[in-house]
Amino acid sequence: MMEIMVILGGLALIAFWLAIIVRWRLGFIGLLVFLPYAGALSLKLHSLKEMLLLKDFLFVLPAYASFFFFHRKDLKLAPIPRPVLMAIGFLGLLVVLQSMNPHIDQWLVPAIGIKIWLFYVPLAFLSAAYVNSHEDLSRLLRILILVSIIPCAVGLLQWFGAMTYGYEETMESFYGDAAKGATQNFGFHIYGGKLFRIPATFTFVSQYFGYTMGMVVFGYCMMRFDVSRTWRHIGLAMIGLYIVSGVLSGARGGLVFIPLLLVVTAFLDQRLTGIIGIVVALPVLVLTALNLGGLDPMIIFGATGNLVTDYSKDLVMGHVVEAFRRYPFGMGTGMNTGAARHAYSSESQAFTALPFLVETYYAKAIVELGFLGLIAVCAMFFAIIAKGFTVLRSIKDRSLRSCAAAFLAFFIVIAIHSGKGWQIDYDPLNIYLWVFVGLMFKLPALDAIAPRQAVRARPVPRRPQRRMAFPVTR
Repeated sequence: MMEIMVILGGLALIAFWLAIIVRWRLGFIGLLVFLPYAGALSLKLHSLKEMLLLKDFLFVLPAYASFFFFHRKDLKLAPIPRPVLMAIGFLGLLVVLQSMNPHIDQWLVPAIGIKIWLFYVPLAFLSAAYVNSHEDLSRLLRILILVSIIPCAVGLLQWFGAMTYGYEETMESFYGDAAKGATQNFGFHIYGGKLFRIPATFTFVSQYFGYTMGMVVFGYCMMRFDVSRTWRHIGLAMIGLYIVSGVLSGARGGLVFIPLLLVVTAFLDQRLTGIIGIVVALPVLVLTALNLGGLDPMIIFGATGNLVTDYSKDLVMGHVVEAFRRYPFGMGTGMNTGAARHAYSSESQAFTALPFLVETYYAKAIVELGFLGLIAVCAMFFAIIAKGFTVLRSIKDRSLRSCAAAFLAFFIVIAIHSGKGWQIDYDPLNIYLWVFVGLMFKLPALDAIAPRQAVRARPVPRRPQRRMAFPVTR
């Protein structure tokens, strides 16, 4: 019986791959739909290492094979600017060269490092080629907004259970023995109340927070772009849900970077009503979320201010300076990547083999790639942001310009956040980053297309009156 199930499963997998080979767009949209649930599946099945690669084997690899080998003509639909390609190419060259660094003693370490650095970069081409009309962009936004309801609902349900039923009991009811690792030993912060670490449908809290931050971008685009008033209102409501979910996720970064993302977006969008709305609504939503969690806003805001100060002194500058002092020429690709610990049979071996793990992305670049790695990462962010400003200034369609503002704000905020953490090393932002790159640079092509008109009720056409055969006499 087991052999029959294996054979049927293999045939189903082959059929699934063939469908994506024929239509790579199925793999692309399938990845984005599956992404919020991949972590929950890996935790539930208790095989974290293997299941984290499931999305790559199911969707990414066949989609890449289809796009770059069988549908190469679609590359013309992906206008990624040359400066961005050159910056990414420089970074990619360093990553490959440093994979041969003599400090590396396990071949799996650079393999994991290359995957983390470069594997999802081609998604920029796929996302740009996927959206070829206003309808395509609207459909993509609607799908992702609908998919996001369940992860946020699960996160809020876990928070409610932690408040009423018990933190450990709630998380174990969701994930069993894997709950301890997903919550970092059931960790929480005390801010007049407990700020629990909530992973929702992800493997740990940082991924859930990153997901809510990425979905704020999609929600803002829908709110400004969709032709349907109903969907625009849904986008606005979902932004509120993402803010509350991000604040209650237990990631302190949600208190800083989600509001920052919205403020920068509104500033770039240059909509006075939007700026006023954010100034009024954002504090209300944040305070509401904090009060729901039984937290003291004044304690949290004071602790957040101190945290930002400590990060700027100790993490951003301190780790960068220390990394440059100790590893100016780099230790090799993957040597400061968290996932590289899976290359060793035990945590103790990984601890002794890998250098100190820094918490800032820029210091990580130095540890792995040397000072040239820091230059490459900064050049990549600079190229994306600089060309993003060019796109923002060039777009005439007001709704598309709002989308450009949201994407550009995300790049700016993630460049700032990279001074604190590795958010773009983790799902889902390691994928969303490159999806946003592709969408950003496709917007000018969409701007050249006549925009859709909102669907309105059409008047019933009148029947043409019959002409008289003879003149009417009076």
